[in-house]
Amino acid sequence: MDVRRPEGQQSLVDWASSIQSNRKNLKEIMDPRLEHNYSVQGAFECVALALRCVANKPKDRPSSEEILQSLEQIYALYK
Repeated sequence: MDVRRPEGQQSLVDWASSIQSNRKNLKEIMDPRLEHNYSVQGAFECVALALRCVANKPKDRPSSEEILQSLEQIYALYK
């Protein structure tokens, strides 16, 4: 929780979850120094992976090995 953020954005997990449903929200979290030199689809897959990592139930979270494999697959597909 970040109580300094505006209402509706205080739960960072909820706020990040909204990115999956609206592609233009992706620009809000991407580092502008990347100058749009990234795959939008790859970025969305990383968002989905990150959201799995903060799942409420620990058994729903991926293992470190699963995370690494997912990131390697995303990299291979969108580099």
